[in-house]
Amino acid sequence: MTAGKQFVSHLETIEGNMKYVSVFITTVLFLPQCIASLDLQQCVSNVIEVDETSSNNVVTCRGAGQNEDITWRYISPSGATATVSTCRPSGSCTNTTPLFSTTRSSSSASSQLTFKLDIKTYRSQYGSLTLMCDTPSQDQVSCQLDVVHRSEVTSCNAQFNIAGPQWTVSGTCDVSKASSARGRYGCLWTEHRAESSSSIPAAHTSVIKTQYTDGGATYNNVTCSFHKPIPSVTGSYTYSVVISPGSVTPTVSFSGSNTVVRPVTPSVKCNPSPVVPENQSISCTCSTESVGNPEGRLRWVRANGNVVINSGDYGNTSLVMTPQTLILSDHGNTTFLCDVDWIETIQGEHYTASVGYGPSSPTLTVFPVEGAEDQEVTFSCRADGRPTPSVTLVKNGTELTKQSSPLSHSVSRVRCEDASVYTCTASNGMGPVKMEDITLRVKCSPRMIPAQSESEEYPDVNYRGEPVYLDFHLVAYPTPHLFNITFLGSNVLTCCPRNPDGITLRVFCQQSTRSLYLVTCIVTVDDVTSAAAGFYRVTLTNDRGSGDFIFQIKFHSDGFDGESGGERDASVGFLSTGVAVAVTLVVTIVVVVVVFTVFVVWVWRRHWTLPCADRDADRGMTDSRRQSVRLSATLGMSAVSQTELQTNAAFDYEDLKTSEVGLTSLYSTLTSNDDVGTEREESHVNDTTKDSPTSAYANVVV
Repeated sequence: MTAGKQFVSHLETIEGNMKYVSVFITTVLFLPQCIASLDLQQCVSNVIEVDETSSNNVVTCRGAGQNEDITWRYISPSGATATVSTCRPSGSCTNTTPLFSTTRSSSSASSQLTFKLDIKTYRSQYGSLTLMCDTPSQDQVSCQLDVVHRSEVTSCNAQFNIAGPQWTVSGTCDVSKASSARGRYGCLWTEHRAESSSSIPAAHTSVIKTQYTDGGATYNNVTCSFHKPIPSVTGSYTYSVVISPGSVTPTVSFSGSNTVVRPVTPSVKCNPSPVVPENQSISCTCSTESVGNPEGRLRWVRANGNVVINSGDYGNTSLVMTPQTLILSDHGNTTFLCDVDWIETIQGEHYTASVGYGPSSPTLTVFPVEGAEDQEVTFSCRADGRPTPSVTLVKNGTELTKQSSPLSHSVSRVRCEDASVYTCTASNGMGPVKMEDITLRVKCSPRMIPAQSESEEYPDVNYRGEPVYLDFHLVAYPTPHLFNITFLGSNVLTCCPRNPDGITLRVFCQQSTRSLYLVTCIVTVDDVTSAAAGFYRVTLTNDRGSGDFIFQIKFHSDGFDGESGGERDASVGFLSTGVAVAVTLVVTIVVVVVVFTVFVVWVWRRHWTLPCADRDADRGMTDSRRQSVRLSATLGMSAVSQTELQTNAAFDYEDLKTSEVGLTSLYSTLTSNDDVGTEREESHVNDTTKDSPTSAYANVVV
């Protein structure tokens, strides 16, 4: 203080009235004394450890003013305060107790206190006192004394523990000898990660001590340990510890690996996928690149109720789930999780049940069900199922369109040939294919099916007193129900000679059950005479209109006398209009090649014999038969089976012959089944000519 004043006076002499400089210097010199505070340097956490094995136990009171007294005191266990010593600024101290001695340097801001008695002997006395230090200008400071034997550590290590359901890291330090007058035994563990500068105090520490006596003094064996969950953050970990008494910091060794690596999120694959048929099992596989370090294990968990299905071995990177049978109620409600059972649960991918079922029977509609040509029709088909069924529209085995349900297919201008049975099939891989049929009918007027080839040969049927059959095919719906037969004479382009007598013609038509637009008609020719030679037009009519078909009967006797009732031959063929001219030319060429005499006979019989035959026929006919030609048009079942009609484009004429010869037997057979069609008998031959949009020819050679 004096030196400070002298220093200030000296400055005033040199600088004169430098008032502000003086104030500044004075403030700088005395500011530490104003802001300083007392403390006991060796006091840690309000305890001063006094080592019983050391002869140099010193306590320092610091922070006093240089010109202030420093007074030492102690407080006994009973709370009584006693003065130990007062140390003057000059450095002199007045010691008043045999327990301690104090010292202070001149003008020093601190003072030291030492122990005069043997600490080990008086450990209980010293260890129960509280030491105090104060100055006149400041509050006092105090700290408890604790006489200790510093912890003698024999071993200290840490390790990861992965046995059992809880994975922990633990550390243990063994202390062979330690004592504390105040019973202060403990340790402070700290966790360090190499990749981070931060440290985390370890929780769950415990101290176990065992007393024993050595040289009349009581000591303790101490075990200081901790445990905590293994850290889940990737890194390398070390641990440190501070042990009391003595604040000892031994080196901690680590047993095993101290590295933590998080597992890789596992992935899931299931089969069948993505949809499982109901009441079938699903098998799933969980896999990962790494189960981490320490090594974890994979497991399958049913999320509904958090039930573990099965677990793998530690270290395995793949696990197959125990097969699970799924029902419809599991769809969208049952979830299977794959996770890694590790320090913490590492959740992986999951599978939510998608349970499928087979397609329902499809619903197939067509509008309109029965329409007319050139009208638009629309098919609709839908089926239920999971996954959504694929529906296909099929006509006669040919796929028209295919798409996911529902399906819509339109025909902008429907033709009669589009009439058929249509099938809708539904499939989704979950069960048998389901199908539904619907029939589309298209109304159209009769029209002839074009001939396949102009060189087509047509069958000849020999007439020997038995009926001759012709068959032809046409497009029509509904089945023609009105038939009109017109005799055209010897030239199809001219019309119309007198009516022939005696010939019997019948027409029978039937709709195909497979191709609904196809109609097969049979013309039955019987009672052929020379007068019947020539062209005939058959007009067939249904609700939509009419169609005309022309055939020709050619007659020759080949030496047989028609008047005497001799045997006659007749051949009947059916030709389309498009090939009529070609067939006529072929017939002409054949006739030229034939022996000229046959041709002459044919001509002679044509001009001379026919009138006689007509006269004989007229004499043998009744009056009513001379007036008309019996013409019958029959709709109904013939002697030909439906199977033959469906599978053959042309009938075998011999197979179509009846077992009975004569009109009565054939007529009865053709009209025996009235549920398919109706029979109509025409008693006249029209003499008028109609334009024929589609024509065909048939030849009968007798």
